[in-house]
Amino acid sequence: MFSGNESDFFRLKIFIDKMDDGLIIEDEKADITLTNQAFCNIFDLSTSAEELIGTSYDDFAQNVKHLFKDPEGFVKVIADGLKPKEPVCDQLVEMTSGRYIEIDFTPAYDGDKFLGVVWMFKDLTRHYNKQMELKAISDEMLKQSLTDPLTGIGNRRFLDNKLAELYGYGDPLCIAVIDIDNFKSINDSQGHEAGDYILIHLVNYLMSSLRLSDLIGRMGGDELMIVMPKTTLEDAEKRMMEIHSSYNRPPSSIRQKVTFSAGLACTDRHEDLKSTIASADQALYEAKKYGRNKVVVSVL
Repeated sequence: MFSGNESDFFRLKIFIDKMDDGLIIEDEKADITLTNQAFCNIFDLSTSAEELIGTSYDDFAQNVKHLFKDPEGFVKVIADGLKPKEPVCDQLVEMTSGRYIEIDFTPAYDGDKFLGVVWMFKDLTRHYNKQMELKAISDEMLKQSLTDPLTGIGNRRFLDNKLAELYGYGDPLCIAVIDIDNFKSINDSQGHEAGDYILIHLVNYLMSSLRLSDLIGRMGGDELMIVMPKTTLEDAEKRMMEIHSSYNRPPSSIRQKVTFSAGLACTDRHEDLKSTIASADQALYEAKKYGRNKVVVSVL
């Protein structure tokens, strides 16, 4: 495919041998006319670049496909690139060694005459791994920003996001706001470690009692919220009554009785999400006002 004189060809070969990226030039018959050592290094070839000259690139692709996690996918990238004889860029393939290789394909023409193809192979492993590392850090930071560090459940931000998402579906959505009775007096008399223990104990109990579709989060302090998607108020009331009546106080290390109160409301009885939460809060207030240790359902 190269039509210059021998001196120009020699200079070109020196140049491509200095490249970090692998390069292959094949002629119109798909025979390799030029390659470099970087290409051999990428594929861990025992042969030299010179030994590849004159061999079939198609045969080469078949011989090395086992080096890729998706062997036939690698061969398909090569075949798909050749069919239209148009440039193809940024085809990322993963090797069994854990390396990530980007393949670029550029056909060469002299007018309308097809001369061959230039293939470029870039080892993007370090770049890709760095991207994955940064993504993992970003995902972990996002998770932490949505998680209550004491109990491990979602925090207020998590609840706000999920409530907005679920409410947008238009299905009935029941909300229970839960509060530990006399929590301040427990903290004052037995210390904050005891209060934390009680809160964690209650959260674990509630989590074990919920359906997979239900959500739980910590609003702040000892106030929790349970979200029950696609649930009528009647069904939610029945479930909350069962959860409440089955709750057992923490072990005897906690010297006083531990109970909780809950207020329950459903979006199908209210104009919007905000008013539903407000009604659940008001129902919780009623439970606290009239004796605690009970579930009150909003009648609004």
